[in-house]
Amino acid sequence: MQWLGVIIDYGILGLLGLMSFVSVAIAAERALFYRNIRIESFSDKRQLEIE
Repeated sequence: MQWLGVIIDYGILGLLGLMSFVSVAIAAERALFYRNIRIESFSDKRQLEIE
């Protein structure tokens, strides 16, 4: 029954690793998007918020 504890430990570590990877990927995508947006190209604040 000890093998079950080891499998669960590796499963949790794998899940946490996957979640870390996803959060870093989302943060990188947001940073690239915000770096490329040009505020002066929007004439209205509402259009900028929609974008």
